[in-house]
Amino acid sequence: MNKLKGQRRVLLLLSGDLGVGKTKTVEVLLGELGVTQVSSPTYAIHHNYEVKGMNIDHFDLYRIESESDLESTGFWDVFMQPEAWVIVEWADRLQQTKFSPQWVRVEINIELTEQGRIFKTQFC
Repeated sequence: MNKLKGQRRVLLLLSGDLGVGKTKTVEVLLGELGVTQVSSPTYAIHHNYEVKGMNIDHFDLYRIESESDLESTGFWDVFMQPEAWVIVEWADRLQQTKFSPQWVRVEINIELTEQGRIFKTQFC
């Protein structure tokens, strides 16, 4: 998280099996950023938070079945913001090559094992 502080455009892409803890991870991250009330966007697909003048857009793509479904959420519009954090659950449903290099991209894959959760993080 410290590596990302001060970044103007951050894209966090979370992937992992159902029930592995993606939403809980997002809640912790949002709490670190100062968000006190976090809603799971599974049904709404998109929630927007504002903290200290910064937009944070949280998407849950679990119910997205096609590119047109994604387009109808306004997903691509959030990338026009000059400063924002975009957090995406079920990011493996996206074609990640579409993202602008102007955004710091972090891919987080969460696995559940007998020993606990394993977080594999890659900065792109």
